[in-house]
Amino acid sequence: MKFLLPLFLFISIASFASNALSPRFVRNDGQWDTDILYRAAIPGGFLFLKKNSLVYVFYHTGDVGRQHLGGIKHSTPASRQDVAVGGNEKDRIRAHGFEVSFQGASASTQLEGREEHTEKRNYFLGKDHSRWASNVPAFAEIIYKDIYPGINLRLFAQNGTFKYEFHVAAQANPEAIQMKYKGMNQLKLENGFLFTETSVNKVTETPPYTYQFTNKGVRHEVSSSFILNNSVVSFSFPKGYNRRSAMVIDPVLVFATYSGSYTDNWGYTATYDKDGNLYSGGIEFGTRFPATIGAFSTAFSGMTDVAILKYNPNLQGEESLIYATYLGGAETEMPESMITTSTNELIILGVTSSTDFPVTSDAYDQSFNGGTFANPVRVPYNNGSDLFVVKLNASASTLVGSTYLGGSSNDGLNQRDRFDDIGLDIFNYGDQIRGEVNLDAQENIYIASTTLSSDFPLANASQTQFIGLNEAVVCEFNPTLSNLVWSTYLGGNGFDAARGIRIAPSGTVYITGGTSSSNLPSSQGVIKSSLSGREDGFVASFQNQKLTHLSYMGTSNSDQSYLIDIDPNENVYVFGLTLGEYTITQGAFSNRLSGQFIHALDKTFSKTLFSTVIGGGIGRPEITPTAFMRSACGFIYLAGWGGDVNTFFVSGIQHQYLSTDNSKMPITSNSLNGPKGDSFYLAILNENASQLLYGTFFGSSARDNHVDGGTSRFSPDGTIYHAVCACRDGNTFPVTVGAYSEKNHGELDSNNGINGCNNAAFKINLDNLEADFTISTDSCGSPRLVQVANLSEGATQYQWLVNGQVVSSAISPQLTLNGLGEFTITLKAYNPLTCKKVDSLSKSVVVSGTLFTIMKDSVICAGESIKLGASGGISYEWSPSVDMDNPQSANPTVKPTQPTTYTVVITDENGCTKTLSTTVSINTFEPDFDIITSSECGGQTRIQLINKLNGSTAEWQLIDSLGVVHPISDTLSLGIKDKIAHYQIVLRAFLGHCEEIITKNITVNPVNLPVNIITNHPSNSYFETYRQGWKVEIVDQWGRPVYTDESYQNDWHATDVKNAIYYYKLTSPDGASCRGWLQVIR
Repeated sequence: MKFLLPLFLFISIASFASNALSPRFVRNDGQWDTDILYRAAIPGGFLFLKKNSLVYVFYHTGDVGRQHLGGIKHSTPASRQDVAVGGNEKDRIRAHGFEVSFQGASASTQLEGREEHTEKRNYFLGKDHSRWASNVPAFAEIIYKDIYPGINLRLFAQNGTFKYEFHVAAQANPEAIQMKYKGMNQLKLENGFLFTETSVNKVTETPPYTYQFTNKGVRHEVSSSFILNNSVVSFSFPKGYNRRSAMVIDPVLVFATYSGSYTDNWGYTATYDKDGNLYSGGIEFGTRFPATIGAFSTAFSGMTDVAILKYNPNLQGEESLIYATYLGGAETEMPESMITTSTNELIILGVTSSTDFPVTSDAYDQSFNGGTFANPVRVPYNNGSDLFVVKLNASASTLVGSTYLGGSSNDGLNQRDRFDDIGLDIFNYGDQIRGEVNLDAQENIYIASTTLSSDFPLANASQTQFIGLNEAVVCEFNPTLSNLVWSTYLGGNGFDAARGIRIAPSGTVYITGGTSSSNLPSSQGVIKSSLSGREDGFVASFQNQKLTHLSYMGTSNSDQSYLIDIDPNENVYVFGLTLGEYTITQGAFSNRLSGQFIHALDKTFSKTLFSTVIGGGIGRPEITPTAFMRSACGFIYLAGWGGDVNTFFVSGIQHQYLSTDNSKMPITSNSLNGPKGDSFYLAILNENASQLLYGTFFGSSARDNHVDGGTSRFSPDGTIYHAVCACRDGNTFPVTVGAYSEKNHGELDSNNGINGCNNAAFKINLDNLEADFTISTDSCGSPRLVQVANLSEGATQYQWLVNGQVVSSAISPQLTLNGLGEFTITLKAYNPLTCKKVDSLSKSVVVSGTLFTIMKDSVICAGESIKLGASGGISYEWSPSVDMDNPQSANPTVKPTQPTTYTVVITDENGCTKTLSTTVSINTFEPDFDIITSSECGGQTRIQLINKLNGSTAEWQLIDSLGVVHPISDTLSLGIKDKIAHYQIVLRAFLGHCEEIITKNITVNPVNLPVNIITNHPSNSYFETYRQGWKVEIVDQWGRPVYTDESYQNDWHATDVKNAIYYYKLTSPDGASCRGWLQVIR
């Protein structure tokens, strides 16, 4: 696992810092062999965690460092030998692994990851989809739970390196720990130290530090030591220990001899997304390093994969890394260019030598097409090369599309090196890995590259024949990379390479590159129709898949075009290098005989808009172009690097690429003051290139900062997103506070000097201009003193105005406001480098006898909330704040349960304060009512409702047995013949606007007339009432009682009386009564 150095840099390049990154334990989710459960990068190698063993594998870090341009870090000619000589013998990395197995360990031990890191890892390694793994977590520590009875093994990071501890529970037996070492050259115990020697390094374990805690929590050291017996290491406790207490055994590992570092990783390309996130692409060594025991060697090319890291510059520390994605096969691959879609999907263009590169099932080409050995930037392509194009989803957890693209010879590599017999005059380190990917409005994918294949795949080609030494190619894929929509050669009888590409909204495709061909299909009327030097740049356009215009670009000497951009009118802007005296148009900023040219043309290439050179006037190129843009306001942005990396030795003879020293590139007074000579260069010219608005160096004092090829990008707002390969910089490359890593974790030399390389990245907004300020004051009256704090970004000059009058040009002045009223303070921030040029912000300050108010005392109903109110301030602080929704609001809502007085402290915009209070009372009452009923025989029950709450108004409701609500008055009659009815009476009582409700139940028992004739006939042979259980009283016509029953059950047959007329009285249980007569006829 590797650690890259992102630098999130904004206008002021404020420094971000963080602690050194610690090893991470990455879970195996199928990306590695199944017996590996976790893996961690450790100084000089890797640690593999298996079920009951640890496997340490170390590589010779000097062998890794030697691969990078023959060891650019070394300062002597002898160490830079044979950089141009390829071959597998130069590709071998010596390595050595040894295993520590836990003898007698529990077969049921479980590994538990703890303290998961925020970033996720994605692995697309090889063609086998089952070995692809997404969203793989990494942890700060691993616990082997109960590896022995009552004993846990803890693996973790401390001070940037790996440690392990045994945690022994009370009553557990530490003598059970038996560690069997296997595969090392030598294992010895001397003076208490345990030494493990391999063929590439030495690991030292200091005597274990063992401790227990007393009952009072005080740490107590326990005397302990290693025991070595036939390669088995255990622990001894010569003075004993308390078996009733837990114990920790804590050895310390020290890695020595070309160790103390993490693996090398190199920077190639960078881009951005719509959210301002930074993507850095490079290659990384060791992603699939084998867990081999004993001494062995492996091909460097087989240990490198493309590494893509996405950072959020708005976050700090380790949280700023959103994901790390690894992509590759069994051989070399390198990224050349990246771009994102509107939904933050990432497109990657690169070159691979792997026959098992991961491709998707519907890819246009799923097979490697072959080639011959090549050795660009000292990383061998043993199988030759194909282009690859990959599309990742926004989280990089899924390959949306991935395809090969190529023919039977090498593709994607610019192999016409400056030092070949037929090589190019203009060629710098990293030019071997050049090409660009871009998108059209429909997000179809376009690439510009080069090929040596005469059978390169073509589609709707305007040139179908390979006719030279090396041909440029231009291709279009659909968005999923399943269909090659368009593909064509572009070239002649010499060397041709396309390096930059843009697609206009009209669909016209514009490309630029370099050529040594004398017979390119140039167009009539273009600015240059023929080759005039040994090599020239060229610019071409295609419309509807047909070549429409082509022009050479250059002088009578050698020239090369690298990058291209267009404006809304499809005028074309080209950035390139020259060894000649390039044309300088009238009024253009320039330094004659400089080696970097900028040329603007109309869309038919028939007219020069402007042309100039920028540089130190030394007669040759000083930087290698890496990024280029024409902004919306017409400014020209460019970036590149130059330095010592372009100097190397072959068989003791010094050779140089062109851009070996950029120290004379022009800078402006507002530059970042970066070191000259071996660093990155950034510049802005105005819309017609008549003025250098900004020029700066950026980098470290070390002379080996560079990129290993590829493109970086400017975003439309003038922000540069750039990759870096930071080497031998002694951790001096500028990083920002909160950066993902502050250190170069590349490999060390024998003197512990940083010699390795890490992929760094930086983001600098060169066009940011924003006026901002705050106001503070400690006075309330007039004159009012106001202190402003200038928080603007990107400005070089300031102007302060009060009510439209200029009062100061200081950065943060103190202003005096005289009189009462509203004053408008305006800050104008100026920067002629930016598209805005000026930004302003106004704020108002009121100087007056501020009127502070608060609401009157109020009364609310029980359970009701109320919005409090105060005014006159810009801040409020209410108390008590219990059950208050926002104590800092002018109008908080409260719901008191008892009378409460609320106090607010009001502060106005002038800083004046006032304390005011208001009381909220509670209106509480309990309603009640009486029900008076009376009944008539055969009629309804009369009901009278009486509201007993004085001063209240009443609304009455009746709810029947079906739940229907009926509005009623306080008097009503109820009753249903022959049926008992149940009702609810509801009183809604109002006092003011407060309402309380009470409900009572009422039963209505109708008193109906019975049958009044008794005969011998069975149907009326007894006195029948409609309600049983009522009281019955019967008397004769003289009023004498003849029958009484307190709970009559319809059982009086009148057999004991004479035929006559009688009188009855029925009384219900609730007191209702009914009178009538009956006749007995027998």
